[in-house]
Amino acid sequence: MEDLYSIAYKSTAKRQLTPQDLDRLLLDARSFNQEFGVTGVLLHHGCSFFQFFEGPEKSVRAVYSRIKSAQTHTDIVELLHAPSGS
Repeated sequence: MEDLYSIAYKSTAKRQLTPQDLDRLLLDARSFNQEFGVTGVLLHHGCSFFQFFEGPEKSVRAVYSRIKSAQTHTDIVELLHAPSGS
């Protein structure tokens, strides 16, 4: 089994998101992350996001690249970027 790699970040939504916006975002992220074998948690409050996710390093990097290019949020602050258990 490949070692797990973790990333955590916080960011700010570019606009107030409706419950329907959040549902679409979550369903899309779940589908993409499942395809890459990545799991995690996404928290949202007001215009703030916090996300922690982990999986095989190559997959985590692919998911994070997608997150960083998303147009729904800005001001990404990386809090953790390391092998899990570090």
